[in-house]
Amino acid sequence: MKSDYEILGLEEGADEKEIKRAYFKLVRQFTPEKAPERFQEIREAYENLKSGKGKAVLTFTIPDDPFAKKMLEQIETRYRQHVYWEALETAEEAVRRFGESEGFLYYLGLLQRKNYYSGKSVKSFEKLVKLYPDKVEYAKELAISYLERGYGKKAYAAFGKAYDMGCREIDFLDSYAINCRERGDEERSFALLLEVIAAGSADKKEYMMQLLDAHTGLFVLCMECGGQRLEQAKESLLKFMGEAVPYMAEYLEDLESLIKNVMYVCNDKGGTEEKFLTDVFEYLKQGLGRDKAEALWMKNMKRIRVLMMEKDARISDFILAAYEYLTRGSGWEKAEESRTLFERFALLDVKLCILEEWPEIRKEFEIIRTEYPDCYKVFQGFIETLEQTKSIDFLREKLKKEYDRMELDVSGGKYYEKYPERRRQENVICDGYEEEPYVRMQPKVGRNDPCPCGSGKKYKKCCGKA
Repeated sequence: MKSDYEILGLEEGADEKEIKRAYFKLVRQFTPEKAPERFQEIREAYENLKSGKGKAVLTFTIPDDPFAKKMLEQIETRYRQHVYWEALETAEEAVRRFGESEGFLYYLGLLQRKNYYSGKSVKSFEKLVKLYPDKVEYAKELAISYLERGYGKKAYAAFGKAYDMGCREIDFLDSYAINCRERGDEERSFALLLEVIAAGSADKKEYMMQLLDAHTGLFVLCMECGGQRLEQAKESLLKFMGEAVPYMAEYLEDLESLIKNVMYVCNDKGGTEEKFLTDVFEYLKQGLGRDKAEALWMKNMKRIRVLMMEKDARISDFILAAYEYLTRGSGWEKAEESRTLFERFALLDVKLCILEEWPEIRKEFEIIRTEYPDCYKVFQGFIETLEQTKSIDFLREKLKKEYDRMELDVSGGKYYEKYPERRRQENVICDGYEEEPYVRMQPKVGRNDPCPCGSGKKYKKCCGKA
């Protein structure tokens, strides 16, 4: 079984900040309705590892029996030690001996959930809520059990009930916001995220992760709701950033995610948010320093332009695929002499595919050049060559000659797969002599295969660099 750290993708002994960062990243990716089992696993791991600061202290009624008190102490001790299986066995035995008293039933429900018996946990907390309808803690735990079980509709109602009873814990509000968004209630989700921000603002250092995540959520909802709440999200973000300047340097990765979503929403408004973006950038400079702020800003600006290009109906899937292929890894702009054999082959592969579609796709590159200049840089050199060449056929044969030579050692090219008629089948005439086509006797060496030279390294790290 994976450890809690492994579930969150962390090294053993990760600190609380790293635990929170991993949790908030994963629960947005694996939502309760789309991936209920994975969501439950992630949340349980987080609950196990977090400090538990601010958790309500509960008092329970149990049978007035010395052995019952001893069993409850044993359950609580094992629970604090995260020995959940032993604690569950003790809780089950206590219920068999003394019946479904409040204390034993509460821990039974918690421990069933922590041991991934979410269906049984739901039943235990349903009983508790029926027995003690005025206790907000049980209403909250029932809502969380519904959510982790994947009962989105029931969770939505249970969260609302616990909220009406006064539950305002930050983690509860965050889970409720996730559930509302999944149920299509963006307005309530937006309002709940604002409550998370209000609750966490009293101690920004302690709740910096939740505050960054909540503001990211606000702008994601602005995208989904068509931007009706954008002014409120902007006002909240500027207030937060002005007060969070002292802590920004520790949360560079999380700021990247926030700024990406902020810029995406604002760029979708057609340049009307320039003043707001300037203010955000000024706060970033104060918190990170000019160099880091500019690097983060430009990195996200490039991402936004790529996203905008991907949404542009005038740009074909062929061009988008070529862009993605070229920018994966080292990209097009890397110096020729520093490219590996595989990178040079991939570059030729894309060039030949573009050449085959030329000049029909010329107008698309003109759109990219004028509206997405950062993206155009990836293609610029070769497009200029195509514009200036006097013979496309001559250029094709020149590129194919090198491509065919490399293809003897490298696999994975798309050119002949896409344009099989271009593969030369006949014998080659060279200097007046007819040569037989080269037939390879040994299988090609893949980039991750051991190098044939016997060095013990992968081919791409050894002879494949040549």
